[in-house]
Amino acid sequence: MEDGTPDEGQRPRRTERAAIDKVCEIKIGIRNWHQARLKDLTPEGFRLSLTDMPAVGTMMKIRLPGMAILDAQVCWARNFEAGCKFAAPLSPYVFEHLVRQ
Repeated sequence: MEDGTPDEGQRPRRTERAAIDKVCEIKIGIRNWHQARLKDLTPEGFRLSLTDMPAVGTMMKIRLPGMAILDAQVCWARNFEAGCKFAAPLSPYVFEHLVRQ
């Protein structure tokens, strides 16, 4: 859930999330890249604020400022927000770099 409490059937978050507010770009399938707001971040995933809501299970590409393109999957989507899981967790160095930017 948005407050960090897992929905029924979801696993609890393994690490604390960092509250951030950054513009990023996402690409779903063959669609064009479009902007979204990165609202929080953990090494395992993130929460986005966006208007074009992807379906749960959708694979996407995310381009974070100053980073390579990363793969992620939508875990939940509601009220113009989506929670996503990175295909591979961020390294501690990369996570700290993004939080401090």
